[in-house]
Amino acid sequence: GDLRVPSFSEARQRDAFQNYVIRTKDRDSLLTHLDHNNVGTLVSWPTPTHRHPSLGLSHFELPNTESISAEVVSLPMHPALEDDEIDYVVTAIREHYG
Repeated sequence: GDLRVPSFSEARQRDAFQNYVIRTKDRDSLLTHLDHNNVGTLVSWPTPTHRHPSLGLSHFELPNTESISAEVVSLPMHPALEDDEIDYVVTAIREHYG
């Protein structure tokens, strides 16, 4: 699929990952699949900030923001995550894209 994971263009760049956020145009289907496999996920911005009616910012056209908002999903990420749990998440994602 079109799954995109965090990447860095320079070797000197790296991250400790407070959140591990991936992107896919197939996000909602992936979320359903992960939910059915008991993998917790988080969608931090299901509605782009400028689209919240109370802010009165809907006149702005922000296609990159809208695209990101529709594609991002945070995968489980915490210090207590065991290797077998990470493998389980990876396997579930691979199964989805089969």
